[in-house]
Amino acid sequence: GKGKRLVMMELKQKGVSPAIIQEFLPDDEQWRESLSALIDRRFSGQIVRDPQQKAKQLRYLQSRGFTYEQMQAVVRQSDLD
Repeated sequence: GKGKRLVMMELKQKGVSPAIIQEFLPDDEQWRESLSALIDRRFSGQIVRDPQQKAKQLRYLQSRGFTYEQMQAVVRQSDLD
């Protein structure tokens, strides 16, 4: 339920070197899967269409460490489904 940015920040705070972090972090596809699972758990699998509620949901996901690009990719994919 945590995104790449949040995980990187937590590891840096614990003294893990950036080189090691980059070497062992999963690729973007795995982050998208994690984001999709979080959306399924937290929002019943749907990002709402109402602009205010959508902004609230996206802020929550951003606070969990996901990037705007990752969120947009998942939201676009869910719009197509």
